[in-house]
Amino acid sequence: MDRELLQKKLQFQKVKNELVQVNGISVLEILDFDSFGWNADFLRNIGYTSSTRQPDSLMDVNANETEIFAWVRSKMQIENGAVFYLLCGQFWAEIQIINAEKAIPDLWHGSGLTCGFTLLTEDKKTLLDIGLDSRDESHYLWDRYDIS
Repeated sequence: MDRELLQKKLQFQKVKNELVQVNGISVLEILDFDSFGWNADFLRNIGYTSSTRQPDSLMDVNANETEIFAWVRSKMQIENGAVFYLLCGQFWAEIQIINAEKAIPDLWHGSGLTCGFTLLTEDKKTLLDIGLDSRDESHYLWDRYDIS
């Protein structure tokens, strides 16, 4: 087995293990990042990697978790039964929200190293990104990217 394939399998297993720990979601499928025909150039072209893009919404980093989670739920359109693709490094995890109240804190805190996450809508027409960002370290940022 070549080294690159082994690395990918290890990363896949790591994502799978992390997703099992997220309360309030059901994992439907895990896909390679390029499953939708996207690459780094595509993300750059829609502005996802731009350091000058103005955010679509802000939340003060000193807000309490109740306020933050209500903002996250509203901006990310997280409701029970909704299906999204969650960006997990080099993979997309197709997830269904089973319990939004439990899912939001776990998605928000992710691996515990940062606050935020990226979702692709089920129809693959909108990318939603929320969390800490170097563009403004006093606020959490929310960005919406319409994909044509």
